[in-house]
Amino acid sequence: MIDWDKRGLFSDNIGNAGITIGELRDAVALSGQKLEYLRAHRADIASFIGVLDLPMARQSRIAADSLSFRPKTLVVLGIGGSYAGAAAAIHALRPALDPSPINVIFLPTVDPETVKPVLSGIDPETTLINCVSKSGRTVEIMALYGIFQHRMQAALKDAWKGHFIFTTDPEKGYLRKIARETGVKTLDIPPMLGGRFSVLSPVGLLPMYMAGIDIDAMVEGARSYMAQERPWAVLSAAAHKLLMDKGKSIRTLMTYNDSMESMGQWFAQLWAESLGKRRNQAGIGQTPLLFQGSRDQHSLLQLFMEGPGDKVYTVLRTAGHRADMQVPDGALTDQDVSDLNGKYLSRVFDAEATATTTALMQAGRPVEVLTMPELNAESMGALFAHFMLETAITGLLMGIDPFNQPGVETGKVYAHALLGRGDLHDTMTALQEYAAGLVDFEEDKP
Repeated sequence: MIDWDKRGLFSDNIGNAGITIGELRDAVALSGQKLEYLRAHRADIASFIGVLDLPMARQSRIAADSLSFRPKTLVVLGIGGSYAGAAAAIHALRPALDPSPINVIFLPTVDPETVKPVLSGIDPETTLINCVSKSGRTVEIMALYGIFQHRMQAALKDAWKGHFIFTTDPEKGYLRKIARETGVKTLDIPPMLGGRFSVLSPVGLLPMYMAGIDIDAMVEGARSYMAQERPWAVLSAAAHKLLMDKGKSIRTLMTYNDSMESMGQWFAQLWAESLGKRRNQAGIGQTPLLFQGSRDQHSLLQLFMEGPGDKVYTVLRTAGHRADMQVPDGALTDQDVSDLNGKYLSRVFDAEATATTTALMQAGRPVEVLTMPELNAESMGALFAHFMLETAITGLLMGIDPFNQPGVETGKVYAHALLGRGDLHDTMTALQEYAAGLVDFEEDKP
């Protein structure tokens, strides 16, 4: 199970920027109440917990195993929570799956410079397209669907239908309508489940399974974490709420495994979209900032050490390494680097993580350290569960709804209006009038 070292959060250890043990003790009682509330509503608002009660892994396996062909490539058309969790798991675990049984390509973009080479590079005969959109009307995904469906139909004729799987709402939406008309395979997203909390549903499990990941172990890791009487998320949510109240408006996730960089991207959406809300007409929340160790020690650490004290640092590490190599003894003759002789890279890497953590604490910066016992499917499932539960509890402690995203919905409507959707003509006109009225700076001409 995940270990949480919270010593770097306490004022007794880092000074005034931290919280007191008494403050955390008092806050944990309320945080525990929020956990029980989420457990009691696991079938509706806390459906990311309830999804662990459903045969999601089994359904994903059946869909993949019942294909009429053996794919060599899987292209996932999804954006935000519709791809980020699967990408995080596959990027983290794939190095242990060499050779991977399938090439998984994620397309969370409509940038034509990215899309075109993927489209032209696939072999339709051996490619499966997974369209992921709960509503079936996501701007980016439906644009990509139109392009890829045309390409597959042109190459495969009527057989194109067997090369698509839609992961979507069980009843509603355009993708569901297409599936009913064509017979394309579908996987259901539970109706109450939000995209950024959907990694342990078929949204994430289907791509993971096809990439060779043990999704049963993934789900079991999450289930075991959630089943604890008081998971670490209860305490960490209380701590983060206290730190926000002390002006820590930025949360930096420092991942000390290169393969965990995509985990940071998944976390950033989860934390930002869940907690960045309006309350009593004021904007509240905490901005996620990503740091990849040891690379970013040479770009961001100076700011962290001596810049504004507006951040709390979450260091994510693993207790072991899946590969290693040694600096040859005597390879380095300069005294300043001779200590590296004979050292394994794992020890160098771990020393840098420990050194950075200690330096931040000594500089009076609040730091917590999450350590995974090893990087495998079970521990990844537990980590997903930890971050989702921590996020939900923190939002409830803040007095906001962590499961909606009204600001994102506004952007979606504007995009459709700018693209000329007929029922949004008035919105398009209003946007044009707004743009026409914007003021700008012009230099005085001589």
